[in-house]
Amino acid sequence: MLFDNKSSTLGFIGNYTSVDEVVELDKMELQEISGSFEAIAGRMREIVEFAMKNSRYLPKKIDNKIEVFNYVTTRGEQQCPFEGCDFEGRKIPAWNENVLIIDLLTGKELVINSGTEHLARVHNLLEKGNKYGVSAKEFYEHFM
Repeated sequence: MLFDNKSSTLGFIGNYTSVDEVVELDKMELQEISGSFEAIAGRMREIVEFAMKNSRYLPKKIDNKIEVFNYVTTRGEQQCPFEGCDFEGRKIPAWNENVLIIDLLTGKELVINSGTEHLARVHNLLEKGNKYGVSAKEFYEHFM
């Protein structure tokens, strides 16, 4: 599947030269900590669903580890950067929500959405070099 890093004005892989390099680095980190992209994606889904259901009452702690600070929808839509992405026989809808989460202990912030969850689950990609960017190890340390 072809990858288009320029399908977002923010880019998806920061200063890395290829998407394969980014995926490989996260895979190595996950192996070190016995983690998985599936677990990261599951946690992202849990957080996004919580934010949607509680959007009128934010900021709100989801648990003792993180707080969902903000939930907004954007005017534009973001498509999957992998050309022809067709997951489970259906086209992935564009995502246009942003959920700002904060690690209650360290103050680390991250923005996630249904797209970051999709990229982690389907393509084993965690964005880099933008407000959605995080390494696998960082996600585990701050948001699992």
